[in-house]
Amino acid sequence: MYFCAILIFAFAAHALQPSLRINPIPKPGAPLITHGIYKYLRHPMYFAVMVIATALLIQKLNFVSFLIWIALGTNMSLKARYEDQL
Repeated sequence: MYFCAILIFAFAAHALQPSLRINPIPKPGAPLITHGIYKYLRHPMYFAVMVIATALLIQKLNFVSFLIWIALGTNMSLKARYEDQL
């Protein structure tokens, strides 16, 4: 699972190369990326984070881990919606 997530990160970074940034607010004038992995996934980096989180959850399955996984998923969903609005 980790390898798949790393591949997703790599493909997303490659597709975003001219406008890649950590901040969810896009660079002014940055185009909407619809090629590469973004052709299939709208937010591949957030998806990769959730793949890693799911792998960690499976390794240490308990109530606290599940709550953290839910909180992370909620955060990723809110960030994705915020990005889409921008």
